[in-house]
Amino acid sequence: VPVVEIGWRRIRSARSQGALGSLALGLSLAAGGLAWLGDHVQAYALAGEAVELLDVLGFRAEPGVAHETLATELAARGRHDEAADLLARAEEVTRATGIEDRPPHLAFRFLACALARGDLAEVVGIGEGLLRRDEGRGPLLEPLGVAPWLVEAYAGLGRDHDARVLTDR
Repeated sequence: VPVVEIGWRRIRSARSQGALGSLALGLSLAAGGLAWLGDHVQAYALAGEAVELLDVLGFRAEPGVAHETLATELAARGRHDEAADLLARAEEVTRATGIEDRPPHLAFRFLACALARGDLAEVVGIGEGLLRRDEGRGPLLEPLGVAPWLVEAYAGLGRDHDARVLTDR
């Protein structure tokens, strides 16, 4: 895919020129994209590198998703305390950019981390909040994108009627 190659070229260029700020932001965006595409090994590595660079450089706000991507990857590996710390930092980054409410992409990272640690009640709390706030749009703003998460949590909690109602919806 041409856009992917352009991204890798820019990351290599930033690395070779020692442009650490540009490198951190590029790694952050690449990590989020790779996670979305299902390449979790590479997403984990790039997000970790991006978070380290952002910390060393003292960046408190960045347009990428390094913190939330790394949190999700850590949660999937059972490292829940570290994931929680990174989610808190991701919220700080979001607030530093002037956004008060948790944006959908970040809310879904909270969902993923809650599900990874088996906290179905938290999945329901976040998911039902998203249903009230914006009709449960997914991270790509798809209608009822929260439904699969909620149906799984409802079923796991024995709330079969709620799962059926949402499935019908």
